Amino acid sequence: MMVLGERAKSFLVSAMTLFLAALAMPFIMGQQGCEEPLPGPPPPPGHELESISNQYLRVTLLSNGLRILDASGKVLMETAANPDGSWIGYTRYPDQKCNREWGVQWAIEEGNPDPWRWPKKVLRHGAGNGALEVILGDEAGKEQVKLSLGFESDKRLRGSIQVLDEWAGVNRVRMLYKLFADERFFGFGERQEGVEHHGERIRCWCNEGFVGSFSPNPDYLNWPVPFYLSNRGYGFLVDDTHVSEFDLGNKDAQRLAVTNWNRGFDWYLFYGPEPLSVIEEYTAKTGRATMMPKPWVFGVWTDSDGGSNRAREVIRKLRENDIACSAIWAEDWANIFSGPWEVNTSRYPDYQRVADDIHARGFKFLSYWNPFVNTGDPLYKQGTSRGYFIKNPLGAPYTYNFVLLFTVTNPDLTDPAARDWWKRAVFPINADYGVDGWMADFAEHTPHDALFSDARDGWAVHNEYPVLWQKLNREFWEEKRPDGDFVFFSRSGYTGSQKYSPVMWTGDQEINWKELDGLPCVVPAALGIGISGFPVTSTDIAGYHGNDVPLDRQQLWFRWCELGALLPVMRTHHGFSSTWLFDQNKATLMHYKKYANLHAALFPYFYSLMREAMEKGWPIVRHLFLHYPDDPNVLSIEDEFLVGDRMLVAPVITENAAGREVYLPEGSWIDFWSGARYRGGARYNVSAPVDVIPIFLKEGTALPFLDAPVDTLAEESDPDLVGLGDAQGSMTITVFGSGDSVLTLQDGTVITCTGNGTAGEGVKVVATAGASATPPAGQRSFGASGPSVSLSGSVVEAEARNASGQTVARCRVEGPARIYTLRFVCRGRR
Repeated sequence: MMVLGERAKSFLVSAMTLFLAALAMPFIMGQQGCEEPLPGPPPPPGHELESISNQYLRVTLLSNGLRILDASGKVLMETAANPDGSWIGYTRYPDQKCNREWGVQWAIEEGNPDPWRWPKKVLRHGAGNGALEVILGDEAGKEQVKLSLGFESDKRLRGSIQVLDEWAGVNRVRMLYKLFADERFFGFGERQEGVEHHGERIRCWCNEGFVGSFSPNPDYLNWPVPFYLSNRGYGFLVDDTHVSEFDLGNKDAQRLAVTNWNRGFDWYLFYGPEPLSVIEEYTAKTGRATMMPKPWVFGVWTDSDGGSNRAREVIRKLRENDIACSAIWAEDWANIFSGPWEVNTSRYPDYQRVADDIHARGFKFLSYWNPFVNTGDPLYKQGTSRGYFIKNPLGAPYTYNFVLLFTVTNPDLTDPAARDWWKRAVFPINADYGVDGWMADFAEHTPHDALFSDARDGWAVHNEYPVLWQKLNREFWEEKRPDGDFVFFSRSGYTGSQKYSPVMWTGDQEINWKELDGLPCVVPAALGIGISGFPVTSTDIAGYHGNDVPLDRQQLWFRWCELGALLPVMRTHHGFSSTWLFDQNKATLMHYKKYANLHAALFPYFYSLMREAMEKGWPIVRHLFLHYPDDPNVLSIEDEFLVGDRMLVAPVITENAAGREVYLPEGSWIDFWSGARYRGGARYNVSAPVDVIPIFLKEGTALPFLDAPVDTLAEESDPDLVGLGDAQGSMTITVFGSGDSVLTLQDGTVITCTGNGTAGEGVKVVATAGASATPPAGQRSFGASGPSVSLSGSVVEAEARNASGQTVARCRVEGPARIYTLRFVCRGRR
């Protein structure tokens, strides 16, 4: 994936350029406002003024900056002062605004700034009880900025910056930090252009996502989060809803500049030093998933847009072909955008019966909502009369154009009365038909100059609006379904969204192979959002927008389907008319069956990872860096990912490729499909026919499967269906090679593997605990074959022995009484 933006020129060239520019400094000051800090030789080292510390961190105030170290003395962050010693600055952009582009994005125009003001002196400081307060000002002693710091926990440092200068209209505050040459930055939300961002400039402004050639701007993203994870052992969060910017060496290769579009802001440093520990500390502050979704949420969801007849056709094809599927979803129940929020009876003359038919065949039924109200909808008149919509500067409902066709507004989600109205009068229009959830779409379109009931404007609420939208959806469903039998999925978000939205998806990708908005961008988007705190990801199989669609749409669909099956939620989407459908032909239908059934069989593993997400905030889909932080080779990898700690997935994202290069980190890895063993710490060219996605398992680990032919993970009463209750009566535990690992499943089952690493050939499996049992009828296996034994009970054990009788691996399973098939994949080393 290419890195956007040009890297800064050398330090010397920059200094010479600014020296020449100084000849015309009055012009520069007037026209450009000295927006960027002045590069140049750093000031002399400052002397220590004050410090606070605990068992993990030490914060030292210097006469010309701030230094944050860990207990070993390693510098985590250090301010980078200008030549005059200043390291915090502020200014105002009096005419910043947004313009509407294509009726889709709010494009920011910053306008002309006033000159920046940079306090040069520490006027006062004091420390006590783990807190530090600093007043910065000018040479004359005028107080300009207040900086407060303190420990919220042993590994969490809170900072607060407040401009004291009475200069009206201040709306930019900037801190300058030293940019370490070896530092790498991950996170910032759902970034499609890449995973690691050293050398880039990142702006966090929630917007309609990058849409191919119509909006080639990497800052157009649905899910920005002003948080990054550093390979130096810490994470950093700007805790504010205004626009924030991070210059990670783009304009000045020696400085990291953090800018917030407000008069002040809070920030946090989270210490690890392990990456997953940083995420754990970060999500302890910003929130974690607070509900365990029902099992069916981690099943397969199949799109059925097209009306009543299409819905029944989808039901029939899925069940007749034994394709595992737990939910049917359709977004076309109403005339979205163009009409009122009511059932489109021309497409669904029997919408209630469709919902009943879907439920009768063991599916959940999902639909669609967004926070737009068309000005022609009766709800617009009702909401206007009660003052429930966002307001324009004149106090009237704020209406604007959407996709150049429709005039819409949004509810004021800061108004409790408007929220209550939406829950009582709007959502039930669809929910009362018995749907089990929906796509909670959009929420990125809050105008910058809108006014809200809590006295804030659009600049303050814009980034937060998706979180308010998710919170509204969550409140409604928890009131309607207090047993938690629901789901909604979101495409936009911000810091803390994980507290409310059960599932996200990676937005409206293009139906093509292009790096920035086609299939290849799904993995970076999923990895970035996972690092940023959101654990459960999904993608549209196979894309949404129909720009530059390839001739071979089936190949693209196959590859996207394979990738989608290894994400926690597998879901198809009809997209535009150019999308290939799951039942387009027999080959596609059978490919869908293969990967839908694999996804459903992996349910025990996905569910165990959801348990970790709730307890620790860890994502289910993980960048290799999270488990291999000391391996420099993984830092730039953005086309592979880990599912949990043991499954490595390397999707094929290049057109007409019959294989790809895969990097395997330290240790030994076993090919999921063939059982071949690979030494870690190396790159391999692996074969990947169009129906195969490369998957590798860390040696010594176990992978649990539902081995019955699962039809649905939803509760069902049809005797002809295999539901979760039936499927959980038996499970296959596949142990990949020799090693030591423990996996605890959501239901409390504990799988313990041990081995001595001398697998060899001719391996046999011998039961050591548990009564022999006959495998259940219809048992299926996935991946590499190996010797196995079936046992029953609540405690079962088996050993793998080589041809000489030596025990090479053991597996012990303790859990609910069921049939366990213990399978060992122990092949020779390559």
